[in-house]
Amino acid sequence: MAPALPTSFLVESYCPDPAAQSDILDRWTRQATDALHGLAGRVSYRGSIAVPSDELAMHLFEATDVAAITVLCEEAGVAVDRIVPVIPSRHGSQP
Repeated sequence: MAPALPTSFLVESYCPDPAAQSDILDRWTRQATDALHGLAGRVSYRGSIAVPSDELAMHLFEATDVAAITVLCEEAGVAVDRIVPVIPSRHGSQP
């Protein structure tokens, strides 16, 4: 059986300080690259957007499965309210 291909996912996280949560996740994923407890190759953090007025942080990942994202977020101490598959824009890319 061939390995699963990465899919893009959006993690929604409602919290009082979404910018701080985004910073924590960004810092944690950069520092923990070698210590992802079997997640290497299964999940990749692509960035976050904070919406302070809605107390919302949205984190973009590429992963082979939702479980890998859940584990990464739990280890980083980031709340997960919802994880949904998304289709990132290919704006500006060449066909």
